[in-house]
Amino acid sequence: MTIFAILIKKIKKIWIEGKTVMENIKSDKIERILGIYTKLIHGHVVNKVEEAQNYHVNERSIQRDIDDIRRYF
Repeated sequence: MTIFAILIKKIKKIWIEGKTVMENIKSDKIERILGIYTKLIHGHVVNKVEEAQNYHVNERSIQRDIDDIRRYF
């Protein structure tokens, strides 16, 4: 196998893994937004610190999710 073929193979692997990581990030964000939205429509108070701990993200991510929900409506 030539060095070029080896490099192409590694690039493809990185691209596929990167795509998978991005898909997971998107699905994690969707899961958070739906979870937060569900709590809100059921009348619960959403605490950024608690949600950040529940979803293993920082508070700023939760704030962005809340902002996205507000912008939608």
